[in-house]
Amino acid sequence: MPLARPLPQKQHVFYVWSPKLKRQLRLFSRLELEAWVLLEADPSVKTFCEYPSRFTLNGRIYYVSFWVSSAGAATFWFVVPSDESLSLRTTLGNAADLVSWGARNGIGLKVVDETDTRKHPVGLDNWIQIIHHLAANGQYVTEPLLEGVLIAAKAGPVSVDAIVNHQQGVDREICLAAIFQLIQNAKLKCEDLMSYPLSNSLLVAAA
Repeated sequence: MPLARPLPQKQHVFYVWSPKLKRQLRLFSRLELEAWVLLEADPSVKTFCEYPSRFTLNGRIYYVSFWVSSAGAATFWFVVPSDESLSLRTTLGNAADLVSWGARNGIGLKVVDETDTRKHPVGLDNWIQIIHHLAANGQYVTEPLLEGVLIAAKAGPVSVDAIVNHQQGVDREICLAAIFQLIQNAKLKCEDLMSYPLSNSLLVAAA
């Protein structure tokens, strides 16, 4: 469960809906918002939680931005601006008690900054749009529709537009949500998703 983190002064607060967690999140910086998008986009991330814990290091309180469960391993993500990341990495490296606690509990420590979240800016923007689709229409996606999309993509690569047109009688937005849900779950692959803007001409194939 996330900690009840106090609202910061003179700082934006972002309320977002997580398709993976099926609940609302409250995030405290644009950078944490971008890190959350990476978690939603990564099919190896099975679940996560925002602000699971906090620590006092060198007299300063640090909130863990995310607990992340991925590929059978757990990691605490500390999401900070790049001008703070080196200092925090040094601080964490010298925090013997925290490192020991993490090792005993099977939790790794990771510092995330803009070099991580903005490595693929086009892909980041695409996934922001995809999450919007999933949050708005994911609840209407049915198993028969998912199966229909997979069947249409087996002969792939095939364009998103062709798959949508193949699902006769299905609302276009819901069909797009089905495609994106399958990409998120690694059942469809789209090799150009991180390099080219989201469009109906992008090619997808069964994974």
